[in-house]
Amino acid sequence: MEKIIKEVFERAKKIFLSPQAALTEVKSEEMNIADTMKNYVAIIAAIPAAALIIGSFGRADFFNNLVFAILVYVMSLGGVILLGKIVNALAEKFGAAKDEANAFKLAVYCTTPMFIYRILNINPKLSLFALLVGILHGIYIIYVGLPILMDTSEEKNIPFIAASVGITVALIFFIGFIAMRVL
Repeated sequence: MEKIIKEVFERAKKIFLSPQAALTEVKSEEMNIADTMKNYVAIIAAIPAAALIIGSFGRADFFNNLVFAILVYVMSLGGVILLGKIVNALAEKFGAAKDEANAFKLAVYCTTPMFIYRILNINPKLSLFALLVGILHGIYIIYVGLPILMDTSEEKNIPFIAASVGITVALIFFIGFIAMRVL
């Protein structure tokens, strides 16, 4: 398990420090969706939930936050898969290569910043800030990643980015809305 966590940390660090090089490297890798979900996404998506739970210790709303954290975690896992499917479905409409594996890679790595920044959930007052910064960083990863992973042409890149970002942001808010309605 220690090796897997180290690999997750190293990959996330590459995505943060040099996304273009990291995504170019990722493009040629064989990626099994189930293994990636288990060995990367499940670990990194736990950061916001764990931070929310830790930040809730000793507060009256601890149980509600615990349930909310679990719901957001599960929906985040599903959201990464759904986002990959959406990007792949949009590919042909924007003259890009339809490639389920690369669309999934883009979904995994554009959500990485959102999961990492949300360690700030430890302080509930910083949660929204962390989400917004994570979204903006994720948009940048999409901007860098679409041409690399989906072979998007220069003329279609911006519209594809706009559609992908719009769907990503809508997906994030939808997940949050559903989780809040359950509570």
